[in-house]
Amino acid sequence: AQRKERLDVRLVEEGFFPAGKEPGRQLWPGLFLQAAKGQKKIVELLLARGAAIDAENSHGATALWLAAEDGRGDIVEFLLAK
Repeated sequence: AQRKERLDVRLVEEGFFPAGKEPGRQLWPGLFLQAAKGQKKIVELLLARGAAIDAENSHGATALWLAAEDGRGDIVEFLLAK
């Protein structure tokens, strides 16, 4: 798991985004996925690169809501502090 996280961090740092998003496209799908998975480092990187923290999916859920639903307390606290 730690190796996968390091790879995800490296990919984001190199400009590749989770959920198949390319630079210049919306980053929130990746933010949703990583928040739900509890990947705080990736969430931080995506936000630093312009992901919209308050974006909603088609059901009205935000990354914060998805993190809370999946019991990702550290991500919830991080997002609330932003």
